Amino acid sequence: MGNEFLKQWKQSKFYKHIPLTVVENMAYDDMLESIDGLDMEMYAASTWGRGTENKRNKEFVKKFETTGGQEANIYGLLGYEAGLALKEVKHHLDKRDWDTAIKLLHKESVTGPRGERNFYPLSGFALPVIDIVRVKTSLKKVQKTVISQGNGLKFDSPDFKVISEESVSGWQNPYLCI
Repeated sequence: MGNEFLKQWKQSKFYKHIPLTVVENMAYDDMLESIDGLDMEMYAASTWGRGTENKRNKEFVKKFETTGGQEANIYGLLGYEAGLALKEVKHHLDKRDWDTAIKLLHKESVTGPRGERNFYPLSGFALPVIDIVRVKTSLKKVQKTVISQGNGLKFDSPDFKVISEESVSGWQNPYLCI
């Protein structure tokens, strides 16, 4: 559905006049492989990149690709980060001390390939760094360039309320997120 949208966008009258901003998953490498010959430009906010140059990310990518036999991807990363968190509470889980495990998961964070992460939305800390990425596809390759960076927002940020309540078209698709 997303790739079909991109093909239609490229053919539309809007293509050269309105910059296209897409949700992160539409700019994942595996999604872009099927449209690499489309020769277009779009923008996305990204929470992680396989080629991010920090020690923990390089270690994760190397370990994932050596062990898994495939390129590191966001889904592997999410599982890895969840594993880091569960590793910290494993001894409480083994003792069936659910309350302590839950309390720790609510207040503690782990440091992984994307930096500090936590798993309880109301904690409000460990907000991710977000890269704004320009994605260019061509007949030869897909090129991603970080053009800006900022901090993520809490899930209950008033900005999200404004976005959803003031949609001019009234149409929202959480998958396409356009």
